[in-house]
Amino acid sequence: MQTAALNLARLASLAQLCRDLAAVNAEPILLPGASLLGLYSDVGCRSMEDMDLLIRADRRAQVADTLAAQGWRSPPRHSDLFVRADGFTLDLHTDLLNGERLTHRRGAGWIEPGDTWARCCRREVAGFEFLTLAEGDEILVTVAHALRHSYRRLTWLVDFVLQLRYTSLCRRALGSGAGGPTSSRSRLCTGIGGRITGFTPILDSRMVRRVFREP
Repeated sequence: MQTAALNLARLASLAQLCRDLAAVNAEPILLPGASLLGLYSDVGCRSMEDMDLLIRADRRAQVADTLAAQGWRSPPRHSDLFVRADGFTLDLHTDLLNGERLTHRRGAGWIEPGDTWARCCRREVAGFEFLTLAEGDEILVTVAHALRHSYRRLTWLVDFVLQLRYTSLCRRALGSGAGGPTSSRSRLCTGIGGRITGFTPILDSRMVRRVFREP
């Protein structure tokens, strides 16, 4: 109950902040994991250490000024983090894979921010409306984030499993192909999992059936 109340209070506060930023043409995109809370059976099932926002690089000053005016402060040497007095933390990004902030990561891949913004959509998250990523971008961010941290937290794996189960993009991809739905789902899961140390053994046929509630 405490986690649910905290998540809802922070989403409500963030939704208002996004409206304030929209008024100065700087509305951000809500990134995973906060954007995935609607996939959980209860908003209290997933704890949140912080919430991540994608902002336009040319609107950074407007975002920073608005946050400062509302009492948010950046810790020393962390200009992309903003912390409120109650501990609520926002992490600002200008690209999906942090290639601008950490340039050595560009070798692992790059998604043009303009394309990301062109594909974004508006949807409800736990009763609040936000700009969010397109499903494909959202799945990519979840997997990239988990890979970067070697799946040290079960939360990232659960996020990914819920995306496989509930997003329309994955359901279309997983439900097509020769060999029937379960066969194509297994191929997709093991194809992704095969590149993740310690992940493949989890994605056996029994796991796939559990994820998609098959007998």
